[in-house]
Amino acid sequence: MLLPRLIKDSASAIAKLLTVLFNCSIDQSRYPASWRMGQITPLFKKDDELNKANYKPATVLPALNNIFERLLAVQLGDFYSSILSDYISSYRKFHSCETSLLRMTEEWRRMRDHGDTVAVVSMDFSKVFDVIQHSLLFAKLKAKGLDQASCALIKEYLSSRNQRVKIGDTFSEWLHARRGVPQGSVLSPMFFNIFINDIFLFCGDVKLNVYAADHQIYSSDSDPVPLNGCMRNSVETANRWYWQNGMLANESKHQALILGKLEHTFSFPTKDSIDILGMNIDNNLNFHNYISLICEKVHNQFNVMLRFRNLICKDILVKLYKAYILPHFDYCSTVWHFCSANNRVKIEALNKRILKFILSDFELLLDRVNCLQLHDQRICKFLTILYKSIFFTSYLVYMRNMFSFRSTSYNMRGNYILDMPKPKTTTFGLHSFTYLVTKEWNSPPNFLRLCNFSDFKKHISKTNS
Repeated sequence: MLLPRLIKDSASAIAKLLTVLFNCSIDQSRYPASWRMGQITPLFKKDDELNKANYKPATVLPALNNIFERLLAVQLGDFYSSILSDYISSYRKFHSCETSLLRMTEEWRRMRDHGDTVAVVSMDFSKVFDVIQHSLLFAKLKAKGLDQASCALIKEYLSSRNQRVKIGDTFSEWLHARRGVPQGSVLSPMFFNIFINDIFLFCGDVKLNVYAADHQIYSSDSDPVPLNGCMRNSVETANRWYWQNGMLANESKHQALILGKLEHTFSFPTKDSIDILGMNIDNNLNFHNYISLICEKVHNQFNVMLRFRNLICKDILVKLYKAYILPHFDYCSTVWHFCSANNRVKIEALNKRILKFILSDFELLLDRVNCLQLHDQRICKFLTILYKSIFFTSYLVYMRNMFSFRSTSYNMRGNYILDMPKPKTTTFGLHSFTYLVTKEWNSPPNFLRLCNFSDFKKHISKTNS
């Protein structure tokens, strides 16, 4: 009993000393110099290993610095959330690639349902964290209303920062970082989002989605001629903003997609499909190419399991399935849920084949791995998103705005009956997230049937707490 008490007393004493140190740093607007020493570890991304451009610089900072940054992030939380656009989805709570893609594809379906042609331009950037100019970041923070003392502390945090590169046991010389924010710190994603936030002030004629280095500009019109001019002007405006803010556009990865009538020749090159946030999106929103890519990746993983089936027990196969197979089926599944019926059957058949290989009894295996069939999993995700949109006040604004409650003068039994959308087309209106999830929510038998599954109940109770 003496040792645990000694450890507790020691931790309490250290916490008191750190509290004094952190408060002094905030009061004096001074940041410890030793905490500004970053050690960069290059992380390989893809392609040629001998090309340094294919490595991501991850900065390792002192442990006490990370604790202090987390406390500062909490202090800046209210200021940060009040100035940031709702359509910046990177490094934020509740936001993800899936919610970002779901929002865009849902808006594209709504535009197509109204008979408009949709134009999408996706842009990519290089070294977004490394090119941020400190003086420009300070100016934006001041313009947004951050007080003088906080700006001085942040300036101390970014200025006089030194870093070196570590490869194995070899270290480079310490060098002064003239620009950029360290990748791997707690505050850097916050600073990056603030830095790019004002681009929304310049691109008001189109809709803009921002997720880290991936930016999408899109708009719609019944006449492709003004749509072409609007998109061309908006892309030029965005490129001008990138250049003025010192950002490096990766033009080789810029892509454009047209959804709708293609008789008109646009002034920028277009493709039949583009890659956005790890998904391939085609001009008909049927996701045929992406489903084929999923099946190919899953087949490759499944073939490895087949080769070692005599060496791996059933329990390990279940773990391999959940770790290496299921994520391919699950990634952004609410986005590609509205693919063709043949593709849905193809996905379900492949999943069933793998599960029957692990255990002969399909229903028994579903219970053993504690998961649903893929279709039911996607419906549960839909209803979970809707549940959060209705009952979580801090959930995504653009998801909450997709739904509206039914208003009537009659005394209805239900308090949360959603207003049913009125689609005009089967291809886009009926096959939309808003229509499907509203229909499921307003049908108590379907909703209660899904609520009986343990995964859905656990997820709801966890997010609700």
